Amino acid sequence: MAFLSWLDAAPRWWLSSCALFSAGLGAAPLQWRAEHCAPLPAAFELPASWAAYRGAARLCEVPGPVGDMAPPRLLTVFEQQYYSGQPADAAWQSFPRPRLLDAKGNCLAQLPLLFPLESPEVLEVEMDRFQRGWPQRIGLQVRSPTVSGDYRLPSLHWQPGPHAYRPGPEADDEYRHRVACAQE
Repeated sequence: MAFLSWLDAAPRWWLSSCALFSAGLGAAPLQWRAEHCAPLPAAFELPASWAAYRGAARLCEVPGPVGDMAPPRLLTVFEQQYYSGQPADAAWQSFPRPRLLDAKGNCLAQLPLLFPLESPEVLEVEMDRFQRGWPQRIGLQVRSPTVSGDYRLPSLHWQPGPHAYRPGPEADDEYRHRVACAQE
């Protein structure tokens, strides 16, 4: 009963702030999954370095509305799809790194590993801390059956000035270079 009387006396701005927080920063993360990915539309323009992988390239979208802005899309090459059409002794390819794209197709960041699988590791990618439907953070978790086990990669944070995702201060220069969009 004491709590209810305190709630009645709480300033309305405070209650509004709590509602805004729970609708944005506190919302559950959205995760890209392989089943959210589809072959590229015929009209989709790929960078030149991706041309050889068009048949295995996939565009991944998070299902359902998340706000007034379309969330980033993920352009990736499905490793297993590529090798399913190759001879058994095919050489390992140096696949282009997956790219986060905005609605216009501009590169916002690259991922350091293939999605969803870079044998033998599986990359989990999640978006959270939404503002107006746009994720402010991209989290990266690697599931690895190797001796080293599972691990987290530095997350990517939205930087509106350069219109890009950048890693936080825990990332080293090599990682920063790996996730920066390549110019083509």
